[in-house]
Amino acid sequence: FLALAMDSLVNQAAKYFYLSREQASVPLVVRSAVGAGGRFGAIHSQTPASWFQNVPGLKIVAPSAPSDAKALLQAAIRDENPVLFLEHKRLYGVKEECDGHEVAEIARARVLREGADLTMVSAMKGVRDCLAAAERLSGQGIGAEVIDLRTLRPIDRDCILRSLTKTNRLVVVEEGPLTGGWAGEILALAAEHGLHDIDDIWRLTTPDHPIPYSPPLEDAFLPSAEAIAESVGARLGQRT
Repeated sequence: FLALAMDSLVNQAAKYFYLSREQASVPLVVRSAVGAGGRFGAIHSQTPASWFQNVPGLKIVAPSAPSDAKALLQAAIRDENPVLFLEHKRLYGVKEECDGHEVAEIARARVLREGADLTMVSAMKGVRDCLAAAERLSGQGIGAEVIDLRTLRPIDRDCILRSLTKTNRLVVVEEGPLTGGWAGEILALAAEHGLHDIDDIWRLTTPDHPIPYSPPLEDAFLPSAEAIAESVGARLGQRT
């Protein structure tokens, strides 16, 4: 139902600070449940971050863990301008201890696992899939560094480029269609600002089709931990 609020969010709330000559703003947080894998069908399984990716004045937050969700939500509430807060439905059952006083910094990514052979970048459920893939790859002698974006707009360019300087390889994992997604934006960012550090860059996304309802088809449709590990192994010339 997020699309029903698009005009108010994109053409009013996100632009109000600019239209008022910075004299007024809209401190608004829009929480939206997103994500596939729960057998919700084509309409209710979408992750529509890319619909809002090119809207100036709008921030997009996408946590991967309960502690980050709490800390980032507090930061979003304190922000003077609108924030789209994406919550992956398959993460609602994850439990962990949280610091009730922590307030995260929006637009700051986090390295969750260090490695020297490859950088993996993702958000929300994809981060957990990347961590599982990295663990599997470690058994093959491949050291994968995993970055949790936490914020999809603005993207923490410096964190990604620092890691790319070290590993020289980058894979971006997005649970969303290939065309027009934030994964492509990150690859463009890497090419524009880190070209001389690149040996290989690619992305893993969903196909450019609606998400299937059939459980076997939906599972095959999504970039799973197994698919990530197999893709990395193939690109690096090793079997996983």
